[in-house]
Order: sequence, then structure tokens, then C-alpha cells
Amino acid sequence: MSVYKKNNYRPGRQTKKEREQEEPTKELTSEQLSHESTTAEVFQTLDEKAGKTEAWVQRNQRSILLTVVAVVVVGLGYMLYKQFVSTPRETEASEKLSFALTVFDEALNAPTTAQRDSLFTLSLNGDKSHGGFLQVIKDYSSSKAANVAYYSAGMAYLQLNKYKEAVTHLDKFSSEDPILSALALGNIGDAFVALKQPKEAMDYYKKAIDKSDNTLTAPIYMNKAALVAEEQKNYKEALEYLEKIKNDYPKSQEATSADMQISRVKTLMNQ
Repeated sequence: MSVYKKNNYRPGRQTKKEREQEEPTKELTSEQLSHESTTAEVFQTLDEKAGKTEAWVQRNQRSILLTVVAVVVVGLGYMLYKQFVSTPRETEASEKLSFALTVFDEALNAPTTAQRDSLFTLSLNGDKSHGGFLQVIKDYSSSKAANVAYYSAGMAYLQLNKYKEAVTHLDKFSSEDPILSALALGNIGDAFVALKQPKEAMDYYKKAIDKSDNTLTAPIYMNKAALVAEEQKNYKEALEYLEKIKNDYPKSQEATSADMQISRVKTLMNQ
């Protein structure tokens, strides 16, 4: 699409020089539109699955002290790809990464634990024809695709109950997006809960809360921080988080049980 100056523009009165100057602009814009169209087709499938994962998170988030929750993992596949991999310079790395992400998605939907674990392991290590997340990290260590692989590998290790490896890889992920950063920090907190290191877990939940006050991640990690604080008998801090959820995020899933949790914590405080 060509862009013309508004002042004194009349169709059909362009000089030859003006037409020659505009033709590169047309060609460049056409190339950009083609690239955007291709990118949209690649990520459409991942985007459609985000809703199912969010619902799963809402059903399971209150069991943080017993299990580790993967937050919006499928939806992140689209977000991570869009932010880090959709540039020509990352083409080769992104092609290597796509296999591992596809397998990871299949693992999330696997019907049995054995199949799930097998697929998560495959996403990490790859097979004879394709490399996994770890190979992308090794071969493209300075690339943006490797950054995505660090997050994804961390989540795969988290699902395989390999919590130390999860912390190591998630901690190497970086993003300017506050929601993605909060999710990475919060998942490190989940890993430390599973490792029975509540102090470290609380530190990372606080980092996740401070990173972004959005309505998706903030109430989730406030609730997790409250549960850890309650377990450590730090009832005042637990109460502060629960009341903040109730007052600042009244429409969140966590707010539906806030009153009950507040009542329980107050009872414990008075014992």
C-alpha cells in the first residue's frame, strides 16, 4: 500500500521519478503483509488452545502446597513465539524449536501419566530426527529462540517433578513482558514449594507479584504467597495477601474463597 502526501496530491499527475521512488515502498509493504499472514497461520492453532489451559489452572491453583501448577502453558506458546521468534534472523532456530513445542503441547493433552512423562521427556531431548529444547539451547545459545527454550524446558522439568532443573532453566528466561516474567518467577516459586524451601518460594512469589499487578497472575501468586505464609504460621502476612485479593481483585477466582481463608487465618491468629 503506497502512502502519498496529502498536500497537492492529484491522481495521474505523478512524474516518472515519483513513480520510481514509490515502487520500493509498495514492494516492502507487500513483503511485510505476507510475513504477517504467514505468522498468523503458524500460531493460530496454539492460540485456540489457551482457554482450556486457563480453566485447568483455575481448578487446581488452590492445591499449591501439594502439587505444582503449570499456568497458562499452552497460551504461552503463542505469546512466546510472537514476541521472540517471529523475525527472519531467527528462522532456523525457530524451526528447531517448533518440534519441541508441538510435543510439549501433546504432553499437556496426553491421557495417561506415562504418556505425558514420555512426551515431556521427548520435548526436552528430541529424537533422532529432531532436537528438543535442550538442543536449541545448546546450538543457539545467544538466540531469542533459546530464551523461549529455557522457559519451556523449565516447565517440562516442572511437570516431570525435576524441580532443581526447573529452577535452573526458568531462572535463565528473561522477558520485557511483565506477565511472562511474572509467570516464570511464579513457577520458580512453585518449584521451591515442591522442594520444601518455603523461604525461597515466598521470595519468588513476591517477585512475581511485584512484576505485574495484572488480574491474571497477581491474585494467583498472592493466594500462593498467603498459603505459604499460613503454613509458616506468619498469619499477619497471609491475612494481608488475602485481604488484598478480596479488595483489589474481587472478580478473580481466588476472591471466591478469600472470605473463608480470611476467617480461617483469623481463627489461627487467635489461638
